[in-house]
Amino acid sequence: MNTEFDFKNQMTEGIRWLGLGQVFGYIVQFFVWVALARILTPEEFGVLGIALVVMNFVLIFNELGMVSAIIQRREISLRHTSTAFWICI
Repeated sequence: MNTEFDFKNQMTEGIRWLGLGQVFGYIVQFFVWVALARILTPEEFGVLGIALVVMNFVLIFNELGMVSAIIQRREISLRHTSTAFWICI
């Protein structure tokens, strides 16, 4: 019973720290965007926004589960790793 209680406390503490880190990251990101909006011209800021949208879209589909598929295979050939590499590129 004591181990379960410790696990719940550790999990709660971890979730709390993760949430705090996320909130802090969003606050810093907001101030960076405000600073960039004041420094850059509207056209440059728009190009930056478009570039970040494209970059985030690419990051979502970058891996496509290739690493998980390679890790789960019992035997890996050069063909498997080469295919995963070129798909990720």
